[in-house]
Amino acid sequence: MGLAERIFEEVKTLPEDEARKVLLFVEHVKAMEQVAEENRGWEKLSVNGALAGLEGDEFPEYPESELLERW
Repeated sequence: MGLAERIFEEVKTLPEDEARKVLLFVEHVKAMEQVAEENRGWEKLSVNGALAGLEGDEFPEYPESELLERW
């Protein structure tokens, strides 16, 4: 028996109010996954926007004497 079938069998034994809570939880989990997916899209867009136009740029080499902080 697969996971979905096991969950279904368990939920069938619950009172209506408890089964409704399970449904609300499932809907919440799905909504959170959708939000996470949207955030991943925005993160990618943000990084791409920040790096746009830098593909061919050359960055200066700073000699050690110009460094203000060392780690």
